[in-house]
Amino acid sequence: MMVVSEIKADNVLICSDLHLCPENLPITNFFCKWVLTQCDNKNINNRPEWLLILGDLFDHWIGDDLINSNKRNTFETIIYKLEKCFLTLKSLNISVGIMHGNRDFLMGDLLLGHLHAKQLDNLVKLKSPDNSSDILLVHGDELCTDDTQHQSFRKLVKTSYWQEQFKSKPIDVRQKIAKSLRTQSETKKTTKSMKIMDVNTNSADIFLAQNNANVLIHGHTHLPGKNILPSGKCRWVIPNWTVNNCGKVIGGAIKVEKNKISQIST
Repeated sequence: MMVVSEIKADNVLICSDLHLCPENLPITNFFCKWVLTQCDNKNINNRPEWLLILGDLFDHWIGDDLINSNKRNTFETIIYKLEKCFLTLKSLNISVGIMHGNRDFLMGDLLLGHLHAKQLDNLVKLKSPDNSSDILLVHGDELCTDDTQHQSFRKLVKTSYWQEQFKSKPIDVRQKIAKSLRTQSETKKTTKSMKIMDVNTNSADIFLAQNNANVLIHGHTHLPGKNILPSGKCRWVIPNWTVNNCGKVIGGAIKVEKNKISQIST
């Protein structure tokens, strides 16, 4: 699949952190309907050119061999609904790009092919057609540099050795490991401050300077909204998706249209 590291577009819709899994199927159902409503504008000129998902589309993904396994039923409905949704977007000439997150970094070509999606690089430059501005798009956890535990784990699981060892295990074993890692992660969160788990603003400024950009858009932290960095540059955090206590799906996106950035909520 194509690796996209630079996108030139006037109109994009950016989502992140849906954490789709069999236990929260209502999010899949609602997201597919919602995104089609946002994208299927009768005025072709107002349609997004891209739907970009900046990581953690899935709550966990243990490897593409799950798709052809007799144990795929755990995610089969989710994949089918996403495939149908993204195929409709394709018919509207809207491209879908998906970035690896910290939960679904084992997504590969087989899954992306099923979803009619392109693989996004871990860093994407969103460029305006007139080259007047660059916006950096990342998942976000790489900039949470104060969370040293997460950074150590992230470094480990990104190695080819760890991934090859993990994917060599039976699917049942991988599923148990994934659930165990998820439980451990949630437990550790209760002992960490929000500041530690958030993006380090100085790291974000350095990152923008290194890549000659003034705006950063990311997910991961589940703290949506616009923030001003110490340098005066902007950082936008994409809304995460969840189901509230009343059973209502809550989520949203960041929209970039002609260099204007706005947050959309469900």
